[in-house]
Amino acid sequence: MRKLLVLFLLLSTTILFSQSINTEFGKNRVQFTDDFNSWDKYETENFVTYWYGKGKMLGKTVLQYAELDHTDIQDILEHRMNDKIQIIVYLDVTDFKQSNIGTEDIFGSTTGKTKIVGNKMFVYFDGNHSHLRKQIREGIARVYLNAILFGSSIQEIVQNAVLLKLPEWYKEGVVKYAAQPWDNEFDDELRDLLESNSKYSNFEKLADSHPEIAGHSMWYYIDQNYGRLSISNLLYFARLSSNLENSLGYVLNSNYKQLQRDWSEYWFSHYVSENDLFDATNLNNEVDLKNKSYVPVSHLSYSPDGSQLLYVYNQQGKYRIMHREMESGDEKTIMKYGHRNALQKTDYSYPSIVWHSSGNEFSMVHEHRDLRYLRKYKLGDKVTYEEQLLPEAIRRVYSIDYISDTEYIMSANMVGYSDLIHYDFILREPTQLTNDMHDDLSVQLIDRGQDRGVLFTSNRPLDWKDLEDIDTIVPQGNLDLYFYNLDSKSIELIYDTKFDITDPIYMKHGKVSYLSNQSGMQNHYIYDMSTGISSVKSNVDRNIILHAMRPNSKIATYTYYYDGGYRIFDKDISGSFETATTFYYKGLEELTQETEEVPLIFLDSNDNTMQPEYMFQSKFPDPAVLPELELSTESRLSLHNDIIDGDSLNEEDLADWNPARIVAGRKKFRVDNFTTKFDNSVLFEGLENYNNLGEGIDFGALGINEPANELQYAPNGILFQATVKDLFEDDVLVGGFRLPIRFNGSEFFLIYEDRKKLIDKKYSLYRRTYGETYESSSNQLYRTSTNLMLGEFQMKYPFDIFRSIRLRTSLRLDRYLLKSSDEESLDDPISFDKRLSIKAEYVYDNTIDISTNIKNGTRYKFYIEAINRFDLQVVDGFELSPSEGFTSVLGFDFRHYIPLLRHSVLALRGAGNGSVGSEKILYYLGGMEGWIFQSFDQETTTPANTRFAYQTAANQLRGFKTNARNGGSFALINVELRLPIFKYLLGPNKGTSFFKNFQFTTFFDIGTAWHGLSPWGDDNPLNTVQVNSGDVISLNINYFRNPLLMGYGTGVRATILGYLVKFDYAWGVENGKVQDSRFYFSIGADF
Repeated sequence: MRKLLVLFLLLSTTILFSQSINTEFGKNRVQFTDDFNSWDKYETENFVTYWYGKGKMLGKTVLQYAELDHTDIQDILEHRMNDKIQIIVYLDVTDFKQSNIGTEDIFGSTTGKTKIVGNKMFVYFDGNHSHLRKQIREGIARVYLNAILFGSSIQEIVQNAVLLKLPEWYKEGVVKYAAQPWDNEFDDELRDLLESNSKYSNFEKLADSHPEIAGHSMWYYIDQNYGRLSISNLLYFARLSSNLENSLGYVLNSNYKQLQRDWSEYWFSHYVSENDLFDATNLNNEVDLKNKSYVPVSHLSYSPDGSQLLYVYNQQGKYRIMHREMESGDEKTIMKYGHRNALQKTDYSYPSIVWHSSGNEFSMVHEHRDLRYLRKYKLGDKVTYEEQLLPEAIRRVYSIDYISDTEYIMSANMVGYSDLIHYDFILREPTQLTNDMHDDLSVQLIDRGQDRGVLFTSNRPLDWKDLEDIDTIVPQGNLDLYFYNLDSKSIELIYDTKFDITDPIYMKHGKVSYLSNQSGMQNHYIYDMSTGISSVKSNVDRNIILHAMRPNSKIATYTYYYDGGYRIFDKDISGSFETATTFYYKGLEELTQETEEVPLIFLDSNDNTMQPEYMFQSKFPDPAVLPELELSTESRLSLHNDIIDGDSLNEEDLADWNPARIVAGRKKFRVDNFTTKFDNSVLFEGLENYNNLGEGIDFGALGINEPANELQYAPNGILFQATVKDLFEDDVLVGGFRLPIRFNGSEFFLIYEDRKKLIDKKYSLYRRTYGETYESSSNQLYRTSTNLMLGEFQMKYPFDIFRSIRLRTSLRLDRYLLKSSDEESLDDPISFDKRLSIKAEYVYDNTIDISTNIKNGTRYKFYIEAINRFDLQVVDGFELSPSEGFTSVLGFDFRHYIPLLRHSVLALRGAGNGSVGSEKILYYLGGMEGWIFQSFDQETTTPANTRFAYQTAANQLRGFKTNARNGGSFALINVELRLPIFKYLLGPNKGTSFFKNFQFTTFFDIGTAWHGLSPWGDDNPLNTVQVNSGDVISLNINYFRNPLLMGYGTGVRATILGYLVKFDYAWGVENGKVQDSRFYFSIGADF
């Protein structure tokens, strides 16, 4: 068996060396489709738009929206760019989440690293062009904000990334402000936050928890009270002065504290004025569901007889389909799927569910690994289902309804748009009923007397006809109610409003229940198709997100966000209602009314002559005749509410479209980041050859004291590194080198990552050289040279964003020699070690970086590894020795981060490794990672009769030197509490990066390393003492000591010049005795 394994290692093309304690985790991008292999692009005046597959017409719409809104963004932010913005278009959110493109869109400088994202943005289509356009505007605004704050040249980027530290609300808020006007959704979110938690009257506390809505509300307040031009002026002066407080003083003649007070007064008076206008939420009407955590509800529907309720709650991608018996209140889970993912956009469109008219069956569409499935459930004592894979042509299903037991009507995406689709379950065949660019959503089968067809919402114009030439047309307007006749294939407008109709539900007697925000609050209405009259059915104090009508009753069920959670309420709609208009919406109505313009008067209205104090100061004489002052009649208040209203678009407003100008999107590379920093981190997991002094070198014959074979730590040096990526980040090239400050060696590395397919591949080359100088008793200097060459290949198969299996293999060559300086050194042999290794890992990582050195979540890995030492000679003949030493390694590393006190974390870690074979790995326990002034304990010996392949440090165990314990196995537990104390004292967004990231820590470490099977075994040298009496008597005495070491202490963490610096003061405990305290100074983040 061993010979077969050795042969496999020799023939294997996948290679890696042994596991170090500096463990690599990481998340994954999972690509289930090969559509991304071929991209097309189209270039216009200000944009370069990329799309793939069937995204041609969607790409055309995106570039025309972008050019249409580009000027408006420029006018809002008062900035111009010379470079064109690159837009990458994805057909849906699933494809977007498969992309390798990262989510970090800003520049940041951390430990010498400057991120350069450039002018790239990406959007996806969710079936609604209005949402698509908002994404486009937000992307353009974000690119422009980066250009305003950080500049475009490399010099400006580096300088401003280091100097300009603006709060998150500032950046996120101005992007939202420029992209979208203040609307009922933003207004409702802020209303709930301010009313549900009194601490949010303090702007800083709101900005800490909800930076986007806090920022948007602040910029909207500035717009309404200081004018639209103040926005661009604030951005300009913020960059100029690198200080928020100074820019507020220059532009607004106010300080930050006063601005916060004014903001609070403005919004509280805003909502106080709405008191008693709306029907207050009655918690007694809340439906008692199992959704106790109040996560978003993405579906809500009653069975045809009203006796059963289906609802879906979705917690960041992990959803459950729940079934509730209305009479008994019993609930059960029909299906649960997915996992929580706070790092990517949550897809609330799946599952899509519809009841069968019988009431004992329902169908649902869900997605798994980018494939769509239609599942039919039969309800009863035992729930059963049958499932069918939908054709690949159906890329996404937005809504679904039954036509018959085996036929469905869908709102689905087949060619890049949302269209009406007829689907035959038996034949597994889709047929497009509509095929145009307009949105067709929320389908339902209805009977209108003799007419049978589909009720749906659409933004199609009244006079729309299928046209061949649609180059100068984009989808626009609001979602109105339409009817598609299945017999005549004709489309009829049912109800036209100036606002979107959402979540329509067909009722008996030709009535349609729907939601609309026409009063500034999303309320419930019922439209009677026979009379053409729409009646109000609610006047709630929150936006209704979803609603359901309980058949055979006067009860409507609403879900909306209230008091910090998504809740469901029943409401009796039998009475009459009138909707009140919100404060912000009243303001919009007043501003849009035609009123007499009043000029802004700054001087005496009766005196239009130029006064001396207002004259421009110049050394040149005044002109003979001064022109009269021209008083502005333009209001300083900005409507900023019609930027995405497309009803009035003309053909000349849109960018030209010529299909002949479409070209293939070829590879385009750019520098993603570059690093120059002081560094002592482990590169390539940093295992050191145990035979680093070589075999056969007779130091005694050279007059040199035999050097101790202690661990050679990662050198303190200067690291230079650059990362180059292609536009889609499928190809990544990393290169760099590190020079130790002693200038006694160097390290070079080159890494290429191929991430185009489901299985990611990584190729690495690494070379390290270092030398030492020894002086003999005759004052002769001798120099040694140690060289390491490593070639590595890795394959990673991701199951999802958090879980993956990784296979690594490596070929490693170590060479040690004594450089020739005399005849004795010339005759010394050169020592070579050659090893092949293979390792398999299972990795899980769902951690989220909250701030510097503060994580939440869990990550762990389990791994197994085999290492084979061989010899191959090709000089003076061919000689192969397939196996001269063999090592097997089994290990784990588990880390869990528990959030505490809002900003703090309790970090837990458990790790262990074991090595067996003819050669083992020697683990040195003690010390900590990144230790600058390292110290090695020479008193702890290693067994002379054991051969080791590699040696490495098993960190971290504070309170001891490195090598307080050693062995072929180790186990270690770390507990550390990290408290960012100045976030509690000053507030989370105040102070420099030093104060924001300053942390007080207290810790406890416990661990051991051992030789043999057990730390307490007789074969562990720690438990044996050898006593010699001359040449006659030699005794081995079993002296059992406690192998466990413990350390405890306290420390601080701080960011200094971009480096996370750690100071720890620790006491070790050995055999129950507390040791002398020890101080540690190190660089780098903790475990």
